[in-house]
Amino acid sequence: VVFRVAEEARWTASWLIGYGSYEQARGVVELSRSNLGGLAHRDRVELGQSMKASRGEYRYTVPTLFNDTVEGSARVFGLRREEPSFTRLEYGAGVEAGREVPWIDARGTAGATYEVLRADNVELGVDSGELNKTAVSALTFGLTRDVRDNPIRPRRGYRWSAQTETALSELGGDTRYERVELAWSWHRGFGGSGVERWIHAGVSHGFVSG
Repeated sequence: VVFRVAEEARWTASWLIGYGSYEQARGVVELSRSNLGGLAHRDRVELGQSMKASRGEYRYTVPTLFNDTVEGSARVFGLRREEPSFTRLEYGAGVEAGREVPWIDARGTAGATYEVLRADNVELGVDSGELNKTAVSALTFGLTRDVRDNPIRPRRGYRWSAQTETALSELGGDTRYERVELAWSWHRGFGGSGVERWIHAGVSHGFVSG
């Protein structure tokens, strides 16, 4: 047996430009590093700018947290966006761990996030007792199974996911709520060989209780 190994580039960079009806021209730059410290750790910086918003995120990932089956990551993030009647500010940090769940052949994740959300320069009428700043401390859990042939332009396969987010004031936040999101999609070609026709079907549902 002969193995040929092509080492991944230590640094990678990618960019994306586009246009949206509200934010108008926008661009995103992503910089990634691999094998930090010779330990297979990696990190990523993502910066985005549009005519209405600025955002950024830094993520550090450890592929073998605790043991060879658990991947852990930590991130910090921020967003500033000009909404029609106020300026939206969000910033925070979070940690997450993920691993494969073999008995259902899916990937499970668990994490914690602390986030501050603020509304500045509010132009609409605001009551004197109404808050324009709040902190959210939440726990998240999720399951995802993805067997699509392509995540961007799928031709066959399916994907399902279930996500929960629970915000608790006992963790240092100002609010309490429970959010659940469920999603499923299915893709398949039809019409015989050489005929490029596909069926794409999907459904998603979410609800919040407080």
